[in-house]
Amino acid sequence: PGQVVALSFLTLEQQVKADGATWLDRQLLAKEPTPLRGDRFGATMADALHRRQDHLVEQGLAERDGQTVRYQRNLLRLLRRQELAAAGDKLAQEMRLDFVETQDGSRIEGIYRRSVHLASGKFAVIAKSKEFTLVPWRPVLERQRGKLIGGTMRGDSVSWAIGRQRGGPSVS
Repeated sequence: PGQVVALSFLTLEQQVKADGATWLDRQLLAKEPTPLRGDRFGATMADALHRRQDHLVEQGLAERDGQTVRYQRNLLRLLRRQELAAAGDKLAQEMRLDFVETQDGSRIEGIYRRSVHLASGKFAVIAKSKEFTLVPWRPVLERQRGKLIGGTMRGDSVSWAIGRQRGGPSVS
């Protein structure tokens, strides 16, 4: 029996014009991209990949040199940061709190309010009294909704200290 895996919460059409880092971007940058199988599906995917390249070139995030496309350095991280900043600004108006971008190595503390789906993935809204941040979501967070949690930002993930006793284990 086959297995179905969701690669993105966005349709291919939404990914072509998305502001964040999409599955299409990861395919374009992959050393070994997922093979495109099936006549119709393969053609649809190839078309979406080409249109995403065109979009990135239009946005100044890539350059076309004949048949070759060169992508801006750290493209996925740049797209993700841009999308998080825009989502943070929108949520700030809605929540009436200031958005604070999380830096690598920084401590995160606050109440887990909810999750949001972005092109770059699913993110958790962690709020304090006057500010909030967006961090990569993990399933373990759902049991902590409405509760005070803490963790440390490590690259593109968070090392959570949920239900931790002194010297006890943490959840990454």
